[in-house]
Amino acid sequence: MKRSMKLLTVLGVLFVAGGISRADETNLNRHFVFSFTEDNDFFSIPKTDKYYTQGLHVSLLWPDEESPLPTRPLTWLPDFGIAGAVHTYGMRLGQDMYTPVNLTNNPPTPTDWPYGGWLFLGFIRNTRGTAFGNIPVRDHLEVDLGAVGPASFARDAQIWWHQVIRGDLPKGWDSQIKNEPGFLINGDRQLKLWDTGTADFFQAQFLPHAGFNLGNIQTSLRLGTEVRLGHNIPDEFAKISDSKYGWYLFTGVDGRFVGYNEFLDGNAFQNSASVAKEPAVLEAHGGLVMVFKRTQISYTYAYISKEFKTQAKYDAYGSLNITQQF
Repeated sequence: MKRSMKLLTVLGVLFVAGGISRADETNLNRHFVFSFTEDNDFFSIPKTDKYYTQGLHVSLLWPDEESPLPTRPLTWLPDFGIAGAVHTYGMRLGQDMYTPVNLTNNPPTPTDWPYGGWLFLGFIRNTRGTAFGNIPVRDHLEVDLGAVGPASFARDAQIWWHQVIRGDLPKGWDSQIKNEPGFLINGDRQLKLWDTGTADFFQAQFLPHAGFNLGNIQTSLRLGTEVRLGHNIPDEFAKISDSKYGWYLFTGVDGRFVGYNEFLDGNAFQNSASVAKEPAVLEAHGGLVMVFKRTQISYTYAYISKEFKTQAKYDAYGSLNITQQF
């Protein structure tokens, strides 16, 4: 845990003294955006403790067209067909944790999800503008660097948490996937194909998207869509977003086609525990977002179809997020 605190301190220094590049453009958002997300199957109904069991992510985005020093290489990339592009850069620190169904087995059942963890620092570029005949478009590109295995400190985090809640201590972490550097490029493009506008109390949006993961953590393609219903839905595609009170319900579905998943296929560069994965995975999600001008609070429930051949049933988790502009 001391090493985790040192990493958090280093990230804080990068956030404060990253070397900011300011642009002269007007009509841009001039706020930092801080986001805290906790994914946990404890928040699902019914609550469980298995598979993707926990994910903690903290991110900070700089004002438009300002880039902290570690993200400068992302400024060299093209806009991939987006007209009137506006860019936002930032960083994300995250830890993901995966476990089998039964935490008391030692060693774990070989046909169950192996123990594994992933600690990473991500470098983000978000781009918004128009494409395909003036359709509002938003791109997300993130490059994650980190480590899997004991170096992820997932074992320490789960044991500490189970001691806090006085739950059963997990006993099979000695068989987790082994230490290995982790690399992941995550890209996603979202289109705003339909929006009723904000003239009336009720507003609806239709937002299809497509994306990919590339790296030894996961290599996959995804295609999906989301529908939002509410009032004063924040316009994440606009150059300037107004700060208003609002809310919206959302629901969506994604299809994921997986070529490689380190936490199921095992280590990329050495032998480790593994199970046979399902190449096609369906994920459905829904939730509620409350908007208090520059503060957003959301809950998401995610349902995931079977991800490996010997999996007995679906997986699910809940996600809590707080986003603050300042």
